[in-house]
Amino acid sequence: MEKYTPSESILEKIREYEKFVNHWYKDGNGFWTLGYGHKKTLNDTVDNRKISEQQALDLFNNDVNSRVVTFLNATPNWQKFNQSELDALFDLFYNIGEHAYKNKSPKLQLGLKTMDKQMIIDNMDHGYNDTKNPGLRKRRDFERNLFKGSTIKLETPIRFNKIILPQDNTIVYIPPRIAPKFNKFGGIITKRRFQ
Repeated sequence: MEKYTPSESILEKIREYEKFVNHWYKDGNGFWTLGYGHKKTLNDTVDNRKISEQQALDLFNNDVNSRVVTFLNATPNWQKFNQSELDALFDLFYNIGEHAYKNKSPKLQLGLKTMDKQMIIDNMDHGYNDTKNPGLRKRRDFERNLFKGSTIKLETPIRFNKIILPQDNTIVYIPPRIAPKFNKFGGIITKRRFQ
């Protein structure tokens, strides 16, 4: 890949995760933020007034354009990754910032340098167990699945597996769940009588 441009689908997903907020607020890390995850800087021209969604989109597009070059510089061997892998890494980078991406996860950086894709997936876990922000777990799972090339859409409802036991005419519902750090399905079995 010669040039990377984030896909429209990952930009839409980032906006979905960041959510539009029309006023300044402190995010989970204490940074002043508004719009779609736009962090306040010393040179910021946005004052304390509320902003429209169009203004937030403009800020978001400027943030994305300015972060792509920084992202590519912080991602060794980026030319060797495909579009979905780069989109997953860009979502992680956009969410945690340059410093955390480069310095807080040395195993992630080692995986990027050595092209060890399993090591990258295993270390895309920044904030995974953050009890103050449980939505990060969903976001990290989405990034991992995207990196692996999975087409799972997290917004689609999970379907229960239905098994009919012929010996006593019951239906067993097994809700799938993804265990942390693994991608194996399991579940709790509940019985319902056939009607």
